[in-house]
Amino acid sequence: MANTEVRVSIQGEAWVPNVSSVPIIPGDSVTFFAVPDAQTKLCMTADTAAVLTPHPDLTVMIDAGGSTTFGFLAAAAGNYCMLTQAPDCPCPNSISCGAGGSYPVLSIRPGSGPVFSGPDDDTKT
Repeated sequence: MANTEVRVSIQGEAWVPNVSSVPIIPGDSVTFFAVPDAQTKLCMTADTAAVLTPHPDLTVMIDAGGSTTFGFLAAAAGNYCMLTQAPDCPCPNSISCGAGGSYPVLSIRPGSGPVFSGPDDDTKT
């Protein structure tokens, strides 16, 4: 049984995986390694969580420098989507990685960076 390692790094404001897709083969596994000095958040769809074991929540936090491993269960052909994000970024309401192909694949994409509000335009200083 094969294991694919996905290492997340920070590039600018994005948490970026070094692997963008993994074939979903029952019995194989995928291990996610967090950024060494920051927590990493994984956001996924319900369909994605259903093909992983143990079945995770739709949001999984990995401690700084830590890792988590999921096994693959049987899955229908299609594109199963997961985002890697900063720990303080909310998971989006909907996650899509595009149309699926003729076999099941886990697509891993960087999520959006944190949203910061800028200074207000109050000129009363």
